[in-house]
Amino acid sequence: MVERGMKIYRTIMKSTVNSVLLQGEIDIMIILRMFPSMLKFEDIPIQGNSKIWIMTAQMDFTSLPFQRWEDLDFLHGALSFAVHSREVVGFHEFLQTRKPNINEEDDFIRVFWKEAFGCVFSGSMVGEKSNSIMDSPLICTGEEKIETLLVSVFEMDMTGHSYSIYNTVYILAQALHVAYSTTFRNRARVGTVGLIELLQLHPWKLNQIVRSISFNNTAGETLSFNQNGELKAGFDVINWVTFPNKSFLKVKVGGIGSLTSQEDRLKMDEKLIIWPSRFNQVWII
Repeated sequence: MVERGMKIYRTIMKSTVNSVLLQGEIDIMIILRMFPSMLKFEDIPIQGNSKIWIMTAQMDFTSLPFQRWEDLDFLHGALSFAVHSREVVGFHEFLQTRKPNINEEDDFIRVFWKEAFGCVFSGSMVGEKSNSIMDSPLICTGEEKIETLLVSVFEMDMTGHSYSIYNTVYILAQALHVAYSTTFRNRARVGTVGLIELLQLHPWKLNQIVRSISFNNTAGETLSFNQNGELKAGFDVINWVTFPNKSFLKVKVGGIGSLTSQEDRLKMDEKLIIWPSRFNQVWII
């Protein structure tokens, strides 16, 4: 897979095309990050780094331990689609409360902690290696600050996929609240036996309730469904801006609606877009 991808990448970088549509998932991004470094060892005339990468919403970004210090220049000016999201109040504070020495029952946090901070826990050092470049393993204290991690290693903002899961849980909670509130209001009429039957909520009944509700989530966004039972959502268009310290910003520059009406077409604010550094960008005043 890597060899085939490298062959395609060479062809693209030697060509004069300006934009490249990239479809895949997180593994494609991991492989793509290897290619610029690999090309440095080849005597190939490259047509600059002025390619605009356009990425689909399925792609995600993360840094494996051996990649965290690699350049991100190839992403500068890239555009990507992302499942629509908004900032959820209190999410950053929630992340900061998740620590391995507090949430001991959560094994995932310990695994994440070791990978993200390149350390090992003192009680589990036998047979383990840290991702530190030092000969001696760095010991995890559990008090490391996740907000100090490179954004390429861990993003503090909720991703579009996580926002979708958040909304799904929120919608189901609202639907169950409506269902059982209605049931208990009718308890005097149906009696004890009838109440037990009503409490046995069937999935098809819950589906009917979900389709009919409309409410605001904690991010201040109205959640509702269209006539086909689909959540009225869409996609954000993201512009990637990278920096020499291996960090980046993801700036929303447009979006696509739910595709259910003519008003939900692609909308872009070109003045907000930062193009690849080798493009001649003209600012309109």
